[in-house]
Amino acid sequence: WRSRLRVPVVVNGGFFGERDNSLGLRIAKGKTLNDLRAADWGVFYVRTSRRKSGLEAHILHTSDFKKLPQTLKNRVREAIQCGPRLVVEGRVLTFKEQWARRTGIGISRNGQVVLAISEGELTLRDWAILWNSKSGLNCADALNLDGGGSTQIAIKTARENYKTGGAWPVPDVVYLR
Repeated sequence: WRSRLRVPVVVNGGFFGERDNSLGLRIAKGKTLNDLRAADWGVFYVRTSRRKSGLEAHILHTSDFKKLPQTLKNRVREAIQCGPRLVVEGRVLTFKEQWARRTGIGISRNGQVVLAISEGELTLRDWAILWNSKSGLNCADALNLDGGGSTQIAIKTARENYKTGGAWPVPDVVYLR
């Protein structure tokens, strides 16, 4: 994926079905590839800013994203729906204790988009605490992406060349330019 997209960082994306069909909203380059799913998940999205240039990243609950005015939805350039949300406005949510490798996306307290995976298994609560912690990823909002055997990352920059594969190929990804 990283080579094909010619991007420095890529992680696995959201949930998918048996035929590699995406489950939940997917918007790429302003085009809706898959519709919003009625689920207790979150939506990470990037929209054009009201200012003349720039982009804004957001994470909302599925129901809140659905309620956005059409004028805002029309400015969405990229979106992925998955779950659960881990951190909401600086507050760690509660979860059932489930152990797995994890992949996530968040928005730091200074507005930067953060992608991360866990090398080993951990609970959703521990994962959420890591995202929220000022000594961790320091994110005010964070969303869990598909994990377990799907968890994988590839990074290639002037300073870093790292790749960890998952148990199987994934049909969609999240990347940073």
